[in-house]
Amino acid sequence: MNDTGLVWRNNLVGKCRTLGGNAFRRRVILHYHLFKNAGSSVDHVLASNFGGRWQVLEGTHSWSVVKADDVAAYIRHHKRVLAVSSHHFRLPLPVMPEADLYPIFFLRHPIDRIASVHQFGKRSGIGLTESSRNAVRGSLRDYVAWMLADKGNEGNNIRNAQTLFLSSKLSAWTDPSLPLRADDALLEEAQGFLRTLPVFGLVEKFDESARRFGAWLAHAFPGINFFPTQRNTRPERHQSLEERLAAIETELGQSLYQELQAANHHDLELYRFASNHFEGQGKS
Repeated sequence: MNDTGLVWRNNLVGKCRTLGGNAFRRRVILHYHLFKNAGSSVDHVLASNFGGRWQVLEGTHSWSVVKADDVAAYIRHHKRVLAVSSHHFRLPLPVMPEADLYPIFFLRHPIDRIASVHQFGKRSGIGLTESSRNAVRGSLRDYVAWMLADKGNEGNNIRNAQTLFLSSKLSAWTDPSLPLRADDALLEEAQGFLRTLPVFGLVEKFDESARRFGAWLAHAFPGINFFPTQRNTRPERHQSLEERLAAIETELGQSLYQELQAANHHDLELYRFASNHFEGQGKS
């Protein structure tokens, strides 16, 4: 830990591949790792390409915030780093006149993501409180019912989490006791931010996303191989999104499933927008 309260996972050991950059201008990939959005797969790609020149920068709590100025300071301090990942990066993007930054974002169907959050939590026992840890150990139905009933911020991980993640509002949220909810203005901001990205990924189209990221990054990082991979996935899960959503609805029951959809109205709208924009980028 350093004097900012951030944890720097030091991977600067061993042999590193020399990719990207030049003697005059930095080029750095920033992976905005939203929980259960293929982040482990992206980190595996970055680690495979950059070795010790890929780093992880996290806060000390699950609600920690790594702001743009923190990221810029970290990059300036670690001059050999070519890629940095964090669950706690928050918008807006850093502004560094001396460096070109290449952000990586992935989105996912919100209901499918929630089932994945539950499965991961059930294996790991993750949760902010003892009550939430008890809830995640139960069935998906028990977990969703408990999280939706939560009046604080524990349930934010299954309520419009991606809309919040793609908004600047999350950068100012450092007190978990304060309410944080998505609204139409944040949805519009998130959609506007997606429009500014040359490339973004969809978990459901990871292979195509990987191809696009590879092509985009190749000019800055010659030799990079952004290969398709799957990490932290369950072998028994249904192959198609439609099958997974149908199985989730069956497990939750129609009433709770509809409640979950309503609680993720903005994320569902964001996902529809992102899917259409992803297809449009593919045709341009």
